[in-house]
Amino acid sequence: GCRGRTLGDPKAITLIALVITIVVLVILAGVAINLTLGENGILKRAEAAKLEYQIAQAKEELDLKIAELQTEKQGTATLNDLVDILKNETDMDYIVSLTEIASITGIDTIGDAKEIYVVYKIYQFRVDEKLETEFISIVENYAPDVTITSNVKSYEGKNADGKYIAKVEVKVESKELVQSIELETANGTITEVPTQLPYTKEIEVEIGSKYLTKVTAQDGKVKKYVVEEKTEETIKNAQELATFRDKVNSGLTYEGKTVSLAQNIDLSSVCGENVNGEQISWEPIGTETNPFKGTFDGNNKIISKIKISSNTNLINGLFGSNSGTIKNIIIENAEVNCYMQNNNWGVTMTGVLVGNNLENGIIEGIKVKSGKIGTTTKYIQSGNVGAVCGKNYGTIKKCINEIDIYNEWPSTGGICGNNLGTVELCANISNLNSNQAHLGGIVGCNEKTIINCYNIGNININGYGAAGGIVGVQINNGTITNCYSVGTVNASSATGKIVGDNRTVPVTNCPETNITASTLGNAFTDDVQDKDGKYLNNGYPILKWQIGE
Repeated sequence: GCRGRTLGDPKAITLIALVITIVVLVILAGVAINLTLGENGILKRAEAAKLEYQIAQAKEELDLKIAELQTEKQGTATLNDLVDILKNETDMDYIVSLTEIASITGIDTIGDAKEIYVVYKIYQFRVDEKLETEFISIVENYAPDVTITSNVKSYEGKNADGKYIAKVEVKVESKELVQSIELETANGTITEVPTQLPYTKEIEVEIGSKYLTKVTAQDGKVKKYVVEEKTEETIKNAQELATFRDKVNSGLTYEGKTVSLAQNIDLSSVCGENVNGEQISWEPIGTETNPFKGTFDGNNKIISKIKISSNTNLINGLFGSNSGTIKNIIIENAEVNCYMQNNNWGVTMTGVLVGNNLENGIIEGIKVKSGKIGTTTKYIQSGNVGAVCGKNYGTIKKCINEIDIYNEWPSTGGICGNNLGTVELCANISNLNSNQAHLGGIVGCNEKTIINCYNIGNININGYGAAGGIVGVQINNGTITNCYSVGTVNASSATGKIVGDNRTVPVTNCPETNITASTLGNAFTDDVQDKDGKYLNNGYPILKWQIGE
């Protein structure tokens, strides 16, 4: 007959073991879930640790701000000093209250209060009269749902106090009803009740100063925003340089501001033979109607692979029209091949750096190190051509050209094509060629001042024209002082070691033989040798600034 399995039955033992195993696994799973998700679980502890870190980080940033204030005040900073800093803070969203939590609407002065409460992000801290901080709580939704932005519309030059002014448009967008908008400006404070949102207002600010915009919602909550047009701007790549160019050309002249290069820039991504399948000529920074008026400091960085091939622009260069200061740039692998049409090329201005340097324009510390302006088989066609500048009404100093130039006519110089300003402390060490022109090692046509310059390159005109080691033709108020040239000069008509065609008398202390630093004056020094015994300038005098004197 049939009978059940006893405990000694191996199959029964296996079944019991399986049940026990399942029970144990369930218990372990419960323990694991509790360890992970429970009140003291891993995830909860991780979240708590993350929150503690965020609070500690916020406290550290607040403490750092206080430490900076104490340093500035030489250890005597007060709560009022802290409020003055926090109410205009740009990089931290501080709101200050005299009472814990409260409405947190912000204050401008605290009288004799012994402590204040500061909210940074969502963390509230107590700050006592010794400026020691303590975390209090997390504060949610302490500010209204308001977005405030600003955008520079124009640079206005100097005001009556000699401060540079910018016009800035402030825009307020809000998902809440707005009670009032208060805007600090260079001309005082404006308070308005907006009739519609978004709200926009154009205000004047002093460049380099901070101006508070305060939006108060109907429930009393306040959102603050600081309008600040900084004095400095940094450019790190080709696209940022192109964007800066577009701003200048649209009317933002940058007067009162300094733009600096942070690193070397290769322009081949924005101009050249093949930019996304197209040949693109660099569009200059600054136009005839909107010249650049700020300061551009290259920090001795390299700008390479600029291509200038426009057949229509009358002004060509990295910069077009300049009324500001451009300094400390090295140009490498430049390519200029303009062939002007419709007989416009006689009045054009082309320089690798600047096309037209206006009366207030200053160009300083530029080295055009490598590249080409035209070729031996195809001369460019542009009216006033120089490696540094096409036409100069301002000042050019401490610049060197090291690239050959091939131009048809009329005025071509190693530094500048046509000078109606001042060219000083400059040198050309490359060869210049033209078919018929005013061709000079430093300046093609000089109408004002050249002082303390020298030329090493050869000057050659294939056809009719005036060729000189320093200047091709000198007219009107042109003067040349303390200059020398040792390159060969060749032309079928007027030639000269210093000036090819001198229609004015003033050429002073420009020796053609027995050239020494002592003869040339204080701007020059004897040539120097490197560690291998090679002279910097083939034994001829050099300018003191070239060796850091």
